[in-house]
Amino acid sequence: MYKYIAIIIIIIILFSIFYIKHNINIWIHNRQVRPFILKIINHPLYDAYKYSLYLEYNKKHNILKNNSGFNRITPLINAPNKLYNVNDLMQEINNIIIYKNHERLGDSLAHSGKKKSWQLRLFNTDTIYTKLAPKCIKLVDKISNELNCEAISISLAYMYPNTWLKYHEGFWGYGEYITRCMLGVKCADYGCGLHVYNESPLTIKKGKVISFDDCKMHEAWNLSNENRIVLIFDLWNNEGFSNNKNALNEIKTILNNRLILTEEDKKRKQTSLRTIQTIKKQIM
Repeated sequence: MYKYIAIIIIIIILFSIFYIKHNINIWIHNRQVRPFILKIINHPLYDAYKYSLYLEYNKKHNILKNNSGFNRITPLINAPNKLYNVNDLMQEINNIIIYKNHERLGDSLAHSGKKKSWQLRLFNTDTIYTKLAPKCIKLVDKISNELNCEAISISLAYMYPNTWLKYHEGFWGYGEYITRCMLGVKCADYGCGLHVYNESPLTIKKGKVISFDDCKMHEAWNLSNENRIVLIFDLWNNEGFSNNKNALNEIKTILNNRLILTEEDKKRKQTSLRTIQTIKKQIM
């Protein structure tokens, strides 16, 4: 009698472990699991997930006084609801990846794991990678033309498995005028996501474009055991600055003339000015 009960208990435990491991990434993606579950199963993203929920809870309850981003000026552009063929991009992407990646301020945002980035085009100006990425640039230009706007900058982003980027916001003086987009090139079937503060998480899928407001605090993750490769591009409607390298000086002037109202504004300005210096190194 006890033997059969023990067998049933063991079966239930094994089934429970299988069920949790099979569904855990879905629960994390949808923010539907408590961190202690991740602690019990020794999930590699336990700390990052716990920090994310902690930060969001404190923001909602005004325990942390910093706000959740800054106000945009131009309306968001909706991503096209269609799938694009990205299979023929991988050969040139592999050629780009063997080169040394650019310095990016965003790389320090990884709470867990690792991310690399390569700028393919900036303000319609060539970088050292532009000539290596004609198919990537052509496809992004095709998408932006369908939406009657321009892709003012394009980058390639490579995220390692079990990587989580902390909450962050875009480039002040720039993010207000653009709509940030991601096009999945190589993604696991499930586990690659982007989450804008106080909104539902977005799933990054191969061949699919998602768009979001870069002015708002957002985080991203790769919960899968595969590398995640996306093209990131910014849609622009000819407002705020020029579509050439002069834009950096124009944005810098705007930032230096901007009224600083809070300590957060001061930090935002400093970060954006550092970003301009980093970008200048990447333009040919």
